[in-house]
Amino acid sequence: MTDRTPFQIKPGVVRRGSEAEMTGRWYLTQLVRWVEGVMRPVGGWDKVVFDAALPATASKIRKMHTWIDKAGNKRTALLCDKHLYILETNTLHDISPVPAIVGPPDNLELGGYGDDIYSYDSYGTARPNQPQRRIIGPCFSLDNWGEDLLAMVSSDGRLLRWKPSDPPGSKAAVVAGAPIANRLFVVTPERHVMLMQMGGDPAAFGWCDQEDISDWVFTDITSMAGTYNIEPAGPIIAAKASRFGVTIFLPGAMYLSRYVGVPYVYSLEFVGKYTAPLTNASIIATADALFWPSADAFWQWNGSTMAPVDCDVLDWIQRNINDRYASVATMGTFIGAQTECWWFFPSGDSKENDRYVIYNFQEQWWAIGQLSRTCGVSGNMVDYPLMSDGTNVFRHEYGLFYYDAPELPYAQSGAINIASGTRRSTLTRGIADTRAPPGDVLFYIGRSTNRIANGVPASALEGPKRVRADGKVDFRVTGRDLVVRIASARNGAQPWTFGQMLARQQARGQR
Repeated sequence: MTDRTPFQIKPGVVRRGSEAEMTGRWYLTQLVRWVEGVMRPVGGWDKVVFDAALPATASKIRKMHTWIDKAGNKRTALLCDKHLYILETNTLHDISPVPAIVGPPDNLELGGYGDDIYSYDSYGTARPNQPQRRIIGPCFSLDNWGEDLLAMVSSDGRLLRWKPSDPPGSKAAVVAGAPIANRLFVVTPERHVMLMQMGGDPAAFGWCDQEDISDWVFTDITSMAGTYNIEPAGPIIAAKASRFGVTIFLPGAMYLSRYVGVPYVYSLEFVGKYTAPLTNASIIATADALFWPSADAFWQWNGSTMAPVDCDVLDWIQRNINDRYASVATMGTFIGAQTECWWFFPSGDSKENDRYVIYNFQEQWWAIGQLSRTCGVSGNMVDYPLMSDGTNVFRHEYGLFYYDAPELPYAQSGAINIASGTRRSTLTRGIADTRAPPGDVLFYIGRSTNRIANGVPASALEGPKRVRADGKVDFRVTGRDLVVRIASARNGAQPWTFGQMLARQQARGQR
């Protein structure tokens, strides 16, 4: 019997091959992160209780936005497929406009104008499904104009405005003078509102006069309203305002519009030919860069340089993602206190998000997991992050309970080679390095002998094993590779960590 052998696993999930190829790395995770190299569960969340539930006829929540008005009242806007709500503390107000918001069609796979050959079928009829093309999904926009709320759904195309100063019960209204049939809008720091696909022109964008949201037409030198038509023409897919300016994405190109003052007001420059973000909602702005997923990679833009982000889980994403509906449902949100970008996407045959990836751009690690979220709002020094599953709103990074998580936090390693995998070995009685009460953390131990590509399923792991009072974990496994899984024992368990594990090793034959 030899002395105990140490097993150390580096931070982050790596899915670049089979478990045997990813030796000494984490292979599966659920709701975990690493802080300065130490693994622990992410913060929990609870459900925000409304004074009245969303009506049964309400559409799914697709966009959220929080702001504070001049009187110090904090509000959260909830933009749905066909409805608009304001949440004040726990009181829900329906401010949907009249006429109602025109939501996205039920079947987003039907073709539109320009699909198929000229004169195919009768005028005014929907084109057949276009399975050979990716879907261009709808956009949902929310932002402030001073203390007023602006909203837009791309299928509706109207710029809507709601004023906290209006009498109680007031609804959102169409901005007088604003173009219609738009795709999305952004609000710039210079107090201009920019409309993308302005007035129904796929390649046009324009902005209102400064401080005058009803003036959209350049008349003379005193007006700061203006428009651009992007050439070569192409539909504007997404746009994001940041400290670098307004980034505008066509399907295969990116442009940048910067404020330059009178007489031109905004400039337009070509940045390069890059694949557009999967959705407008998937673009994440941090203090130093923009990050987004595209059909081919993850990208970042720091205002001067565009570069792909090295992604350790890209193969896992591409194997699991619903390629058709990723361009409809994918959304991203920023957890600023942890320097983490979270992206949610649909997998398999699902049309709604059910998987996520996390990228910590400061510590350079990735994590994966399962969770259903349609939209989110980053937290700040006074607010917790908010996310929604389409029906409910959750306060994240709050407490130790995981309200609707399909699984509690866990992490499972790839293959941990024993004798480089050349011979079988028996491992017994490990010593766990974890900061948690013994009853709050569980260990599972597995072994692999054949090095199959799919690795060791959770159902084949030996356990659960609880940590004894002396810090030891009792197990006995024989194989070429060791697989370790650490998990929360219950909802509300104290956060655990995982450091170096020690185990006794005895060599076996080379069969």
